[in-house]
Amino acid sequence: MWILLSILLLGGGAVALVIMLNAKREEQDKYYAAARNILKDSLLRKTLENPIKSRVDQNGVGGQKLMVYIKSIGIKPQKRYVFDPEREIPFGRQKDENGVFLNEATVSQRHCRIFLYERNVWLEDLGSSNGTELKSGMFKNYLLTGGQQTVLRSGDVLIIGSTQLKIKLFVFDTTYM
Repeated sequence: MWILLSILLLGGGAVALVIMLNAKREEQDKYYAAARNILKDSLLRKTLENPIKSRVDQNGVGGQKLMVYIKSIGIKPQKRYVFDPEREIPFGRQKDENGVFLNEATVSQRHCRIFLYERNVWLEDLGSSNGTELKSGMFKNYLLTGGQQTVLRSGDVLIIGSTQLKIKLFVFDTTYM
């Protein structure tokens, strides 16, 4: 009897693991599709701006592109964003000026930004009133204020006001575009 119960419990755990892995894979497929669309739009925009130069650039296409996936924590419905860090990602309370709009009294109009510099993804507080908090790893918490900057890592949690955003850095292979 105990053996049968153990097999049933282990089987149920395996089913739960498969369901969890499938959900994680579906989420990954979605942010990769979003990255593909962002990069296609960027390539189209470059082609329209300068058709001759973009044709030369396309000959060298095929490489890896660092992208940022941001997912809200503890908010229903969950918010998700995919960004190219080469294009600054501003966060704040001013709807038209920010890539991520946060409608909270404790969030400044232009609160902070994420950007790419020397192949690292950076977080910078833009002189916000209440600072920008970053949880990096299990034991490191930072409060950035007055223009302070730090390098972001995959798995970091960005806290702006009461909003928590989990950061995932991923590499998109542009040869599959």
